[in-house]
Amino acid sequence: MKKNLLRSLALMASVIVLSGCGNTQPADEGTRIKDIEAEKSVVSENSDEDSVVDLTILEGSYEDEGGANEQGYQGAYISDGRIEIYWILNNGADVTLYWAGDIDPSSVKKEDKGFSFISHNDKSRTGMAYLASSLEEKEFHVDTDGKKVISYEIVELGEPAMMNIIPTGTDYSKMGVSAEMAEMDNLSDVELEESGYRVYQSDDGIYVYYAVRLKNPNKDHAILYPRISIVATDKDGNIVKTEEVVLMGIAAEDTIYYGSSFVYDGEIADKVAFAAGNGRYSFEKQADSTLISTRDLKIREAKEESEDFSRKFTGTIKNDSEKNCKKVLLTVIYKSKGEIVGGEISLLENLNRGTEKKFEIYALPGFKEYDSFEIVALPWE
Repeated sequence: MKKNLLRSLALMASVIVLSGCGNTQPADEGTRIKDIEAEKSVVSENSDEDSVVDLTILEGSYEDEGGANEQGYQGAYISDGRIEIYWILNNGADVTLYWAGDIDPSSVKKEDKGFSFISHNDKSRTGMAYLASSLEEKEFHVDTDGKKVISYEIVELGEPAMMNIIPTGTDYSKMGVSAEMAEMDNLSDVELEESGYRVYQSDDGIYVYYAVRLKNPNKDHAILYPRISIVATDKDGNIVKTEEVVLMGIAAEDTIYYGSSFVYDGEIADKVAFAAGNGRYSFEKQADSTLISTRDLKIREAKEESEDFSRKFTGTIKNDSEKNCKKVLLTVIYKSKGEIVGGEISLLENLNRGTEKKFEIYALPGFKEYDSFEIVALPWE
């Protein structure tokens, strides 16, 4: 039965083209927050109080008990209370996720030769994998008497079978990571080089103006969707407001400025802290990226104009790159004694390569704590 199953799986893999879907990526460590220490050992509900199951004994890589074969087999790894299992087909030419999920420590039960546990399906990982199990949860049985065999039922193409996997020296922890993703593990995250802010109170709330300078230190890779986290606290250290801004990206070896403001009600902020980050695999090769360097977006004739109670900033922008920009984010960076302290933003559409356009950025009234400004541009789409 299992032999027929493997033949069917191998045939299916030969006619389905894998297209780099997100399900082949390992789970982002930043999205899973769990108490690892609490999961390392649990007391079985069906055992004496002093009977403890140490889940750390499961950690490592596993392989089909029958060994690797050209038709197809399963490889797995367990780490930090999580299990992932892959189908490896056509002599390793095709790899696709079968199961991914956390081990539920409260589900552990003692058995005659070991214990069992339940893992809950992480549909964000398995949802698009074409040979993944659709079950919400799966029960695993661990035989600790001999080879530490882990057994579970698989049902594919209507045929049930028991799968046994055993510890192996082959490292399957990178099975879901492509060569490109493995390269990303060696890349550097976005760097926060400078930040500044000003706080003032008006009749309609408390305004926080801020600006940051971010750097992409990578030579050949753009950073996608870098985020800025902002935490404002009062004089007693209590959080009064948080904000998060996600930018489109930063080209390789580029340094960008971003500034804006937000308003809130409550206690006035005494301090504002900034942090910058990006996802584990939020990179793409600059050669394949549509992102252009801010150095190729040239601002000219920038000036500030005041009319009655309104202010605006005008100038021209030219796209000196070889790529078109559907949208460009224009930012006025306010400075005080040479330090960045705030900003205003405005979107400009359709700035094609080689073209130049006039722009206007209207400023909110009330902010006066600056003695100079600079207008910068970010590719936005």
